[in-house]
Amino acid sequence: MSFKHKIYTKKLYVIVLMAVLGIALPAVSFGQSDTMNPKKSLSKREREALKKQTSEWRAEYKKHNTENLRKLKEPKRIVPIVDDRTHRQSSGELRNAAAEIDSIIYNKLQSEETTFNPITTDSQFVRRIYLDIAGRIPTEEEARAFLKDRSSDKRADLIDDLLLRPDYRMQMFNWLTDMLRVRDVNTLRGNTSGYQAWIMRQLATNQAWDKIVHELLVAEGNLVTNPATGWLLRDRGMQLDSVSNTLTTFLGADIACAQCHDHPKADWTQRDFLELAAFFGSTYIPDRDVRKIGPLHRSGRNIVAPSVAIVENRADEYLVYPEDYAYSDAKPGEKVEPQFPVFDHLVREGSYNDPAVRREAFAYWISHKRNGQFAAAISNRIWKKLFGRAIIEPVTAIDTFDEAVNEELLIQLRLLFYNLDYDLMAFQRVLYNTRAFQSQGSLTPAEGVEYQFPGPLIRRMTAEQTWDSFVTLAKGPGVNDYESPRLEEMSRFDIFEPDAFNELNRSNRDWYAELFKEGEDRSREIHKKSLRIAGGMQSKKYLVRASELRIPTFDSHFLRMFGQSNREVSGDGSREGGVPQVLMLLNGDVNRIFEDRESYFYKKLRSLSEGQQMESLYHSFLSREPTKEEKQLLMSGKMSIPAIAWILVNTREFMFIL
Repeated sequence: MSFKHKIYTKKLYVIVLMAVLGIALPAVSFGQSDTMNPKKSLSKREREALKKQTSEWRAEYKKHNTENLRKLKEPKRIVPIVDDRTHRQSSGELRNAAAEIDSIIYNKLQSEETTFNPITTDSQFVRRIYLDIAGRIPTEEEARAFLKDRSSDKRADLIDDLLLRPDYRMQMFNWLTDMLRVRDVNTLRGNTSGYQAWIMRQLATNQAWDKIVHELLVAEGNLVTNPATGWLLRDRGMQLDSVSNTLTTFLGADIACAQCHDHPKADWTQRDFLELAAFFGSTYIPDRDVRKIGPLHRSGRNIVAPSVAIVENRADEYLVYPEDYAYSDAKPGEKVEPQFPVFDHLVREGSYNDPAVRREAFAYWISHKRNGQFAAAISNRIWKKLFGRAIIEPVTAIDTFDEAVNEELLIQLRLLFYNLDYDLMAFQRVLYNTRAFQSQGSLTPAEGVEYQFPGPLIRRMTAEQTWDSFVTLAKGPGVNDYESPRLEEMSRFDIFEPDAFNELNRSNRDWYAELFKEGEDRSREIHKKSLRIAGGMQSKKYLVRASELRIPTFDSHFLRMFGQSNREVSGDGSREGGVPQVLMLLNGDVNRIFEDRESYFYKKLRSLSEGQQMESLYHSFLSREPTKEEKQLLMSGKMSIPAIAWILVNTREFMFIL
């Protein structure tokens, strides 16, 4: 018997005993609270329960509840993400910019008595350019159309076409969210659907890189009112780590150790770091734990979290030197005054005395056109994305440009990015049109050997490229049909007015149930719709673009097995092979694509002869015609279509970008 039952049994025993002894019982019932003295006869809990039966309490409760429910906001009108990008640079300007880069690389190669690799074949090029820009292999029809084209400008035309398709922003979303360490859900920070949609919209409209970074650094509000706060909320509760990650991501400056002591190698002191961090000293990001707000169950917490996690400026907040500060230039506990240790002339001194504008000043400083390291950092990252190796490795440690394998090349790229007004798409457009990029790939050089870019490195497809290529084989032209309902998802959180949050400390379950019902109903509707389109692994409907799946996916998913980043560390994805990947290709659910007669590549084979089937399979998987020997070998073995498809997928030609 529980303790509670023992108490009730004891009370009942006392009442019975009083009746036997003839002691008068108080005339009380739960419907007649005015005839008793609650202080003497009932516990506090019982008195509260009794109070709620009165008409006065019910009327007051209904009034209070109605007022708060009235504060629920109607979801904002959802404006869909639409690709709106144009090529502003003329073809002549494009060719000149590409030629300047090629000239620098060629001169460096000549100094080492070598030259560019041979130019890629059309089959190699069409596959590479689709993987790099669209994030997937081309369909059979896309590959055949390019191979049949006899125009002299067909490569430049295909590059221009792909850059304006939705595929571009989808693959860029994978790359950029990895760089920014975006994760789907965190209990303390909330669902990041709005933040992800914000990033996707910046890519869809080709927002300039300096404007994207500026918006991330100055954002105020919460994930609902201003999704760009996602960057500052990513390291919530770890202010110095947040500043360190900001400098590493946007400047390529690895100065994390300067949080605790002077940098042993770079010219950064602990005071330098703290003075930069002081620009964020007045940024208030409370550590309010939604798990401790009232009697909320999990779905209620998830709805509350995006609005509770906030970023705002407070004049009474500031950074102080740590208690273990060991240098004589400041005292522990002393207020840190914000200062720029380098490029301080870019921002007028004293213009950031007001705590409200310090982050604005920092954002202006970091993305200033005369802060060459800002343009160099992103140029270096994009070069690695296209060529497999950066000009300065690692991309997070750009201390001085003379560490580059080709300093002149990095300076030229920085200047190009600046002249293109920080246009990410236009910058990549130039690189894709270079002779260096369109050259055949090279094997990774031995450790310690400098690579001078006679062509991109041969490398395995990323996890996302591999997955999206499988989706292409299964769905063909419908590869982009499903897009995650991020904007709808975000709308389910957009139901609270600030005043309503003042009531979050109330402990009445009924009030909570009514308050969160709208958001939970909307959540179920969105999730049901999402699951209907992207169902279980048993259905190929599950096969949607990597950019539309959970970030990151669950640990046993194909993407994680093939090296998808866990988004804890920027650029933490891997292209390394291993036993789990072999087992996934041998026995994983993804093999159902090759066995499913409704897969796009399979359906097209029904009306074809055996020889035509081989040609169709090769164009679908490898973007080329099969050789005479390959045809004979596969046809003589009398193998099934799924077996041939599985063989093609496991070739190095499929898994690697040549």
